[in-house]
Amino acid sequence: LSPDLDLAENRHGCNAKRRWGALGAYWVPYGMAFKHRGLSHCLILGTATRLIYGLWPILWWLPAAGHTDVVWFVFACGCISDAAHLVLDYWR
Repeated sequence: LSPDLDLAENRHGCNAKRRWGALGAYWVPYGMAFKHRGLSHCLILGTATRLIYGLWPILWWLPAAGHTDVVWFVFACGCISDAAHLVLDYWR
């Protein structure tokens, strides 16, 4: 769930979308909705938008099943991963 999924609207694709294989097309509306390095590259909000957009079928069920801790764990791991991506983006 890379912050670079905001490039998914590109007709030539992007590495982040290609990693999803045939499901890469699912991220095209997300890429159209977010400007590159805009909100999707904000640490907390960007992580939240990708998790909500990408994993909503699972995320709505987990709290209902009493697994709120799993949702927070996935969110924390996403934030750590995004922080590494953002540091590398701005370091170059």
